[in-house]
This record gives sequence, C-alpha cells and structure tokens, in this order.
Amino acid sequence: MTGNKLEREVKNILRKYIWEVTPSAYYTDHITQKAREKDIIATNVQLSYDEAISYYARLFIECKVFPKTTEIYEHLNPSEIEKNILHFNIPFANFSEIERFKKNHLYKYQQIFEPKDSEDFLYPAINQNLQSFNAFRKVNNAKGIYFLMVVFDGELVCVDQNGGRKKCDNALVKIETLDNTFNLPNKECFIELVSLHKFENLFAEIRDDIKIINDSIIFYHRIETNKNREKAERMKKYNDAR
Repeated sequence: MTGNKLEREVKNILRKYIWEVTPSAYYTDHITQKAREKDIIATNVQLSYDEAISYYARLFIECKVFPKTTEIYEHLNPSEIEKNILHFNIPFANFSEIERFKKNHLYKYQQIFEPKDSEDFLYPAINQNLQSFNAFRKVNNAKGIYFLMVVFDGELVCVDQNGGRKKCDNALVKIETLDNTFNLPNKECFIELVSLHKFENLFAEIRDDIKIINDSIIFYHRIETNKNREKAERMKKYNDAR
C-alpha cells in the first residue's frame, strides 16, 4: 500500500463518522527548518448547543507505511500511567476523576513502549506527529482534547524487557521531553500506534472516551449552574426582605 492510499483510507473512516478532516496544511520542521505537510487533523465539535461547555475533539494522525519490520521496546509498567488525557482549557470536566478510576481506553494497554531510535521508520512519524501538534497549538488556543496517533501499514513488533518478540497491531508509546519543545503538559504525552485494519476499532474507543468526558462536563456544569441559581434566589429573597 502507498502512503497516499493509506491516508485516503483513514480519511474515509473519519468522514464516515462525520468528523471534519482539515485540508492539507504545513508547518516548519524545527530541526531542518523545512516546510512539512501535516498528514491528518480530524475535528469534531462537542456539546455545541452550549457555548459555555462546547469544545473541540481533535485527532492528530500521521500515516506511515513500514517498508520492513519495525520494532518498539517496552518502556514501563501500565500501572504507572497517570494524567494521560491531553486537554487544554476545557471547563467543568473532572479529568482527575476519570483518570483515577481508569475510565479512558488507554488503561487497556498491557505494556507501554518507546520507539527504537532515530534511524528506524517509526521515529520520524512520531516526531512529525508531535511537531504537527505543536505547530497547531501555537496558533490555536481553543478549548480542546487531543489524541495523537500513527496509523501504519506494515509489520510492527513489540519487544519486552526479556527480549520476547511479538507482532502487534496496536500499541501505546510514552513520549517524555526535557523541555517544552512540543508544548506538552508536564513535558510528556502518549501516542498510539495502530494498524489500518484496527484503526476503526480504536476510533470507536476514542469516541467512547469523549462520551465519558462529555458526561462529566454536563454533570459538573449542572451542579455549578444549580449553585449559581440558588445563590441568585437567596440574594433576591434577601433584597426583597430589606
């Protein structure tokens, strides 16, 4: 499969679920200072009926064809995962609660990996995904939740700490930086790797996550609204009684 065909297949799945796919855009590679094309940014507006709680859900997707087997290496135990929801300026949702009770799909992963090195096929795809996200964030401060991923065609092999190897279609990679190069909260994030034929399943899990977040927003917004209404009613009674 060619890279263009892989990208078309991913876009078709996104559009099937009424997600808007941004036309081709470019950012400047901070290492080479050359213009690079962003692969896919998919957007879906959430809770659009109320400006106070509406926000954008966005997928940053890099499409990559592996011409030969690519490896990733076990990084840490999934029990160490925390603060894995990448979000900015979203009011009301209790993200700590969602993460504490492991409600989002990232907790299903049994192992967490890291890419091999800068010479393999996966590393540049991850790097470009992060650069695309960073370039977007520099010019867009809208309320949003973000999912970063590499959709691949080819063979991906997971290597555990004992040297055991197995093929995988879906894996989680932890990214840690020493500075704010990619504008990441706490200087870290997670990127998902998923084969094309598993992408639609992963996309369904992401939409389930978004529903959980929306339920949290609506619940805590309702509490805040009720508090404000009760406060206004008390003030009115007090003023009327004067």
